[in-house]
Amino acid sequence: MAEPPGGRTAPPEFAEARALARAGHADAAGRYRACIARHPGFLPAYVELAGLLARDDPAAARRLLMSALGLARDAPAARPTIARMLATLITPLSPGSYDADLEAHLLACLDDLALDPQPLAKTAAELLLLKYPTVDAEAAARDPLWRAFLARCRNTLPAMEPRIAALRRHVVAQSDPALDPLAAALALQGFATGYLLSALATAEAAAPQSTRATLRRAMDAPLIDLDAPPLAATSPLVATLVKRTLTDLAEERALAAAMPSLGATARPASQQVRTQYESHPYPRWHAPPPPRPTDVRAHLAGLPGIDRAALPPAPFATLVAGCGTGYEAIDLARTDPSLVITGVDLSRASLAFAQRNAASLGLAAITFAQGDLLDLSPENGRFDFITATGVLHHLADPLEGVRALAGVLAPGGVMRIALYSRRARALVRDAHALIEAQGWQGDDGIRALRAHILALPPEAPLARLTESDDFWSLSGCRDLLFHVLEHQFDLPEIAWMLDAAGLNLAGIDASPEARRLFHERFGDHASPLDPQRWDTLEADHPALFAGMIPLWCQKPLSP
Repeated sequence: MAEPPGGRTAPPEFAEARALARAGHADAAGRYRACIARHPGFLPAYVELAGLLARDDPAAARRLLMSALGLARDAPAARPTIARMLATLITPLSPGSYDADLEAHLLACLDDLALDPQPLAKTAAELLLLKYPTVDAEAAARDPLWRAFLARCRNTLPAMEPRIAALRRHVVAQSDPALDPLAAALALQGFATGYLLSALATAEAAAPQSTRATLRRAMDAPLIDLDAPPLAATSPLVATLVKRTLTDLAEERALAAAMPSLGATARPASQQVRTQYESHPYPRWHAPPPPRPTDVRAHLAGLPGIDRAALPPAPFATLVAGCGTGYEAIDLARTDPSLVITGVDLSRASLAFAQRNAASLGLAAITFAQGDLLDLSPENGRFDFITATGVLHHLADPLEGVRALAGVLAPGGVMRIALYSRRARALVRDAHALIEAQGWQGDDGIRALRAHILALPPEAPLARLTESDDFWSLSGCRDLLFHVLEHQFDLPEIAWMLDAAGLNLAGIDASPEARRLFHERFGDHASPLDPQRWDTLEADHPALFAGMIPLWCQKPLSP
């Protein structure tokens, strides 16, 4: 937080503390504390002291941030920054015993609707299991952390899944109205996971017109698909359930029907992929990434292999190819508002989710269109900047996709692609072999595979798949392990494809840790654009590109 809120003049103690902190002086913390003692309402001192203490005394930093959140009632613009700092301190925690302070800190973060709650899921689940060693549905219905965890997070802790299943069974077996808040929270958890757990026959099926029966049935299906009377928003949880599983879905279905199209999707492989995502849009994210103002053109000009003189002028016409549910397109729009963005995807359902969220964020100027990226041509326009993240490896011929995108990339334009690494996907291939051997298919096959993996000892290789967030939703697990079409690559293969499409490698978007390993292995003078060296390094570190292999490439001004 650079400046005091509301134009308030900083006290001299604060200026002195900040100067000491910037100089790395050991007395900085003491000066911040002196400032807080003399000016207890001065919000920036709490925040900057918390930042100073975050590494060596995270518990004290969390307490300071909680005080800052209280003070921020009069400075609402400061709350998101404070909540993100607090969440960053909580996310790595794995409590060994119940901690009431940690519970309060979790609740403060989960109550902030602008904050992505998912990174907090594991810590919240571990704390709840410590707080309640046995199933207690009545207590869970009253407990704010239980309700916030179920309603806001998607569970990612193996030990929590049977507890959630037990709570579901208890709620279905009882007609106690005191359990209605828990039923609503479990219904929201069900929606977030794509109804991952097997459906339960409700005890109130004989009274399908009751509100209580509707809440319990909503644990297994969205309200929009239930033959039930309108559900009154009798509490914030029920209001959220109505919005998320009825109002939002109705809006998305209308948007999907009206979505402009680039033409029919005739290719069999594209039709298969489209069918998967029409039925299961992925991912249904809750919160967009925080804005990170960046001049994209200036960023691209800093790539090691870029021809700066060839870069098109701003503003960049930008294509997000295979934009799915819009997370990347929205991130780009908030990162650099000068970008003129078009998002294209096979799935109308995914695009409708993207369009609804973009509009809710005031980004309605992003253009979304349904179509196959293989059908793009210069007649659709040329783009100065293209991204294709996690898309090309789902084509029948990925090289055809690279060439199609290169065909609509303006001369001098830049493209970022990200593709699955063959080495990093070794566990996924093992899972594919097991799925084929067992004949597992569809939703029941996904549940059977998950049950098999969750029953494995922790040291079993396939048990590591539970570390993926995708394992914890039906659509995510389908995308991770049951996709209808997938290719995997190594870096030299990708470099060959780029060359075959007439593109020049401009950068490898490796993590800081991967770049450190590269420089340790090959020295500071080694070219960071050498695919063979990166391939050698990945052979020694198979998880180097655990997500995907992301690369930058540029189209030359002349072939």
